[in-house]
Amino acid sequence: MDIMEKIHLPLGRYRIGLQAIDEISFRGYSGSAWRGLFGHALKRTVCVTRESHCSGCMLYHSCVYSWIFETPPPEDSKIMCRYPAVPHPFVLSPEFSLRKTPVGKPIDIGLTLVGKANQYLPYVIEAFRRMGEQGIGPSKSRFKLIQVKQKIDLLQGNWQALYENGRLQKSADPQTPKLLAWYIVRKTDLIKRD
Repeated sequence: MDIMEKIHLPLGRYRIGLQAIDEISFRGYSGSAWRGLFGHALKRTVCVTRESHCSGCMLYHSCVYSWIFETPPPEDSKIMCRYPAVPHPFVLSPEFSLRKTPVGKPIDIGLTLVGKANQYLPYVIEAFRRMGEQGIGPSKSRFKLIQVKQKIDLLQGNWQALYENGRLQKSADPQTPKLLAWYIVRKTDLIKRD
């Protein structure tokens, strides 16, 4: 079997469609506010122990929140065991120009989930629904989750609706892009040579 076929690192690209209930405004870049609100909402959605520090929780290695936001290294890893956390398996991409959003205007937030994080998509969607109820920014401006779409082919522009009107549809299996697999093989080869 070709080494390229052994690499399984699926990327799921999603578009979170929101609608402003209140006017939403930010002084600067909004990314950190969205990320922070997402983290708090996800933890409130999935945490059953309510421990103040995740690393001491007995569910640390199986919890949706810790996997996405604290990302512990695999317990059986010989290399990554030296680190308290590994790179987080998500990228949140709010519209860069999102400084002021009037009532009723749609908002699109891009989301990429990597690997196992794709299995937790329903929890992520519920966290976004709860985020809207809590509100964002200094004035706690509310918004509503309208829909979530998934990019079906990472190289094309085909999107499929996954969530609309409170109903979740089955998602397509995320893909491992061939270019990403090639890059991983190349980097691994270079590391072995050093």
